[in-house]
Amino acid sequence: MAQHWLAYHQSHSEENPFPYAALEQSIVYSKEEFHLNAGDIIWMIQGDKISNKETRYTLVDCFTVHAKTTPPTMVSDDFMYAYTGKKSLLTLPIEWNKSNEDWQLIHQKFLTKRPGLRKATSIEATALKNISGISKF
Repeated sequence: MAQHWLAYHQSHSEENPFPYAALEQSIVYSKEEFHLNAGDIIWMIQGDKISNKETRYTLVDCFTVHAKTTPPTMVSDDFMYAYTGKKSLLTLPIEWNKSNEDWQLIHQKFLTKRPGLRKATSIEATALKNISGISKF
């Protein structure tokens, strides 16, 4: 059975000086190896720092893992692993809605916990499905 994963892309930082869309593909990259399998689902959330106290979060991608590859050359040499998908299942990026209970759950359980890449709980996967409207994989 496919496992759901949460991933985070910090836009405009020293390590990632570009938005996720600049990668022009469905991809997650990391410094350490994770045991993602073909068919696993990646939910990518991007954080754009607006000020010292505020970050704008956006669900920017949802894709099924197709292959383990080498990160793109534009990514820091610190990243050794990448997992790609053939296409995004998300039609358009979805910005954080502070009043939405599903977004509140993702914020509390993932975004405030030094996000990176980790397995999603079934509650988090359900929240992401509700946020995105994606129900079939």
